[in-house]
Amino acid sequence: MALIRNDRIQRSLDAIRYRTGVSLSFGGETTRSHGLALRHFSGQTAGALPGIELAYDVGLGGRTVAQRRPLVLNDYVESDTISHQYDKVIQAEQLRAIASAPVVIGRETLLVLYVAYRNDNRIADRILSTLMDEARALEHDLLTSVHLGVDKDLTAARALRARTRRAHAELCELSSAVDDRMLRNTLRSIAENLSGTTVEPASGHVTLTVRETDVLTLVATGLTNREIAGRLGLTLLTVKAYMKAIMAKLNARSRTAAVAEAQAQGLLP
Repeated sequence: MALIRNDRIQRSLDAIRYRTGVSLSFGGETTRSHGLALRHFSGQTAGALPGIELAYDVGLGGRTVAQRRPLVLNDYVESDTISHQYDKVIQAEQLRAIASAPVVIGRETLLVLYVAYRNDNRIADRILSTLMDEARALEHDLLTSVHLGVDKDLTAARALRARTRRAHAELCELSSAVDDRMLRNTLRSIAENLSGTTVEPASGHVTLTVRETDVLTLVATGLTNREIAGRLGLTLLTVKAYMKAIMAKLNARSRTAAVAEAQAQGLLP
């Protein structure tokens, strides 16, 4: 339930109690230990409910988790449709009529919302409708949180890949410019570690020469052939020749396709 904040759940419970006039509204989160932890309350409790963890397969909460649908008991203790392991807790809280509604994402119940009366009032249709409306609103917020999380992860991954690509290009360019053989080899080794090209290519995969890798690396950063020639101290015709060879090796019809294929084969970051 880390995807949705406690204060958001609390707002739903407060809204339910305000709109329906029930004695108590509360919520239980499903746990990894296959329980339903009662952690959220709107209204006074006697202290028996807070912190208790209900089993999935018993009681009103257990049925709600399993069946993934709202349920109503207008006399909890006298009902013959549920097991009664938690009657003492219910009696300690002096609760009588109780209704529940699940918050479900991907066919999995993540949260159960409850309303309860301490008097002889029954759970009317409008009360159940309000409970279900809030459950659906929480489902919507949960889905939104998931999607936002995915979008943020993708954005972060793209940003990291762009930084890696720039670092790889700078290392390749620098290694081409230095005269010191040991330093050049060290820089080249670091660049290869960034792209994964130190790993032996699988059978059937192409290999690029050092210079071809330098050229394609700068293509991946968005430079033109003329700009690449200036960076690497080559003629424009030489760069074009390298690109022709690269595209033939990768069976690519464009510079963009060549970069994409090289990345797919682990030749570029």
